[in-house]
Amino acid sequence: MRNKLIFANIFVLLLLFTTYIYGICVINDSFDFNFIELVKISQIQYLLFAVAFIALVSWMISTLQIKNLNAANKFLLVFVIINSLLFSYVAFESVRAFMINRKAVAQAEKECMIRAEKDIKNDHITYRYAGGLAVPLYNEKTIRSIDSIREKYGISYQETGCTVDPISVKAEKKI
Repeated sequence: MRNKLIFANIFVLLLLFTTYIYGICVINDSFDFNFIELVKISQIQYLLFAVAFIALVSWMISTLQIKNLNAANKFLLVFVIINSLLFSYVAFESVRAFMINRKAVAQAEKECMIRAEKDIKNDHITYRYAGGLAVPLYNEKTIRSIDSIREKYGISYQETGCTVDPISVKAEKKI
């Protein structure tokens, strides 16, 4: 029985850590699977703290008299049950956050498409960019050339601020 419980604990812990790290990957839409970078982004120390806390709680519960199990088997049984619950929570929250992110990206893409269609209809394209950096200083002739191209082809620039929103970036890539 002990070997089965040890195997079950190892399996659940591997599943938990994989789901936690992969959940961060899915939520952020970063399918470039760089394990080291994902571990840094996921702040895995919080999950390690939760597992350590669960181990402490499991040990405390294993000291209680439950059936005719010895303390080690009770610990392993309680540990796998609580970690399974944590796994379920992490998986649920990852899927929920992914769905919220997808909905926000779809809404932003829809708004960008409407704005792009409106710009095309008005024959005046507005290029939106996140920035805040100063325009490079050119000589007067170059500046006049750039302005004449903008006027001729109906292009204007609009700075959206210095904060880069990943959802907006994904939506802008769509168009």
